[in-house]
Amino acid sequence: MGGTIGFDYVALKMLADSMHIDISEAIWKKVRAVENVIRRIEAKERKNDEAQRNNRRNHTIAPRRR
Repeated sequence: MGGTIGFDYVALKMLADSMHIDISEAIWKKVRAVENVIRRIEAKERKNDEAQRNNRRNHTIAPRRR
């Protein structure tokens, strides 16, 4: 299972250039900040998913009473 690897900075620069957008160092810092937030969110989701899988695995089902 793969997660976010990161943005393609070359492609972002090419896209910005094609749209005549000047990319300053401040904008690159914001791009990296967004990338880090996405990674943190995914890591948290992976941790929660793993905890849920472990809970299901450790949960025993009692036989039904008749």
